Amino acid sequence: MAITLKEIIAHVESLGFKHMPGLRENSEICLRFETESYVDTDGDHSLLIVCAISDEGRYLEVFAPAAYTTANCKYKAAMFACMLKAAFMTKHLQLEHDPDDGEVRLAVDMPVLDGTVTADQLCALIFAITLSLESFHPVFAHAMSTGKVDFSLSWEREPEVEAPAPAAPTLSPELQELISKVGGLDNLEALVATERSKGRA
Repeated sequence: MAITLKEIIAHVESLGFKHMPGLRENSEICLRFETESYVDTDGDHSLLIVCAISDEGRYLEVFAPAAYTTANCKYKAAMFACMLKAAFMTKHLQLEHDPDDGEVRLAVDMPVLDGTVTADQLCALIFAITLSLESFHPVFAHAMSTGKVDFSLSWEREPEVEAPAPAAPTLSPELQELISKVGGLDNLEALVATERSKGRA
């Protein structure tokens, strides 16, 4: 069994999110969220999220296309170092780079097992990207502009650091709603870990 785009749209609407067609109208939709920390490549506090199905509905991917670009970045090495460390810190998050045009995108994905994806699972994937970008954006922006890697700018605590994490910034109402939908950070982390472990099984 597989999941259909119609089911994904139904989940998105049940979560109260507005959506629009993607470039591949038969297999993806787009969502847009206001952000507090993250600034897109046009300078707007706005994040585009794509929900896409592939492999005849047996695979689901949620990603932020062109979240950054290294096309004119002098400090690509610093950005790549940040991407690797962020991926390690979050475990479930993929940070992908296209060397042809410099596109950097963030993605999470999962195989569709037994033809089932719940609204909460989809929400967890969306939340994983939005919260990660809100947290790590100051780190990425600093690396690309100065060539320095400084994760103290993030409000995501590094596992090896014992000092208290910096205070979290005020989240937009949409992101607060996402947190509420999954029942808090602990529930989100458990849900994402479960889905990733299924994919590796």
